[in-house]
Amino acid sequence: MAELTIQITSTGEIPVMGLSGELDAYHAPRVKAELEELLASGKKTVVVNLKRVAYIDSTGLGVLVAARKQVLDAGGALLLVILSESAVQRTFTITGLLGVFSIFEEEAAALDAAAS
Repeated sequence: MAELTIQITSTGEIPVMGLSGELDAYHAPRVKAELEELLASGKKTVVVNLKRVAYIDSTGLGVLVAARKQVLDAGGALLLVILSESAVQRTFTITGLLGVFSIFEEEAAALDAAAS
């Protein structure tokens, strides 16, 4: 099992959660806790960069779906950065979630969309 690292940076008012490794049942609770902490601090819009995630399972997807609902309810947005042709993108495609999330290939594009 590959370790998951979480790095949170901020560009202006928009936090960016960069993940690296595997977002699976073992690591998903950490991601959930970090997202909840960001939202509890008043952040309404969050960018989650999954470009360095090699694998995501249903638990990881569930964390992102729940966070998306929470930010939408607060009037914000959850934007994802995913490489095209990656295993993560294939998982989103297979599950039908590709059209549910706002997905970008570059973090800068996600931040631009979040700011507008």
